Formats: sequence, structure tokens, C-alpha cells
Amino acid sequence: MGMDIHLFIVKNKEYVAEDIFEGRNSTWFNNLQGRGYNEEYDSLPRNYGISDEAPEEWTHHYEDKSSYFGHYYFNVKEFKDWFLKYRPDEDAGR
Repeated sequence: MGMDIHLFIVKNKEYVAEDIFEGRNSTWFNNLQGRGYNEEYDSLPRNYGISDEAPEEWTHHYEDKSSYFGHYYFNVKEFKDWFLKYRPDEDAGR
């Protein structure tokens, strides 16, 4: 099964940045969900579900839970703090 990742930033139900990442990467997908092998992701400040801040057209598209799973969202400041502490990009490709 494919595991698509779509990353974007929203504020007040509007996109601030779209298409930060779109693609498939099962290792990263599992890490983002806390089911991966890289320990630094265990402390990633993730929230399960779809954020109340998500644009309505996006939430409407994904409300069919039988076809989609693994929705998580992050607070940008918390994600940035985590990223700067753990620097997962430095381990990428090892």
C-alpha cells in the first residue's frame, strides 16, 4: 500500500504554505506517526487527527476515513524547536 505524505502550513483555516512536501516514503511516514525506527521521532510533538485550523475544503475531502488514515498535525513552533534539537535531516540517508 502506498503511503502518501502531504505537508503544508495553515493559519486561521487558510494556507500559509502549500506543497511543502508531497510524495511517498514509508520510512518517514512511519517515523512521523511514531511507529518508525528513528528514536528522535518518539519525542516529535504530533497530534493525531485533522487540525481545527485546516481549511474546510481539505477536511471535507478527507472526511471519508475508510480511504485515508494517519492524519497528524504539528504546531509550527513546537515542530521547529524539536527539529533544531534533534536535527533529523543530518541523519537522512544513513
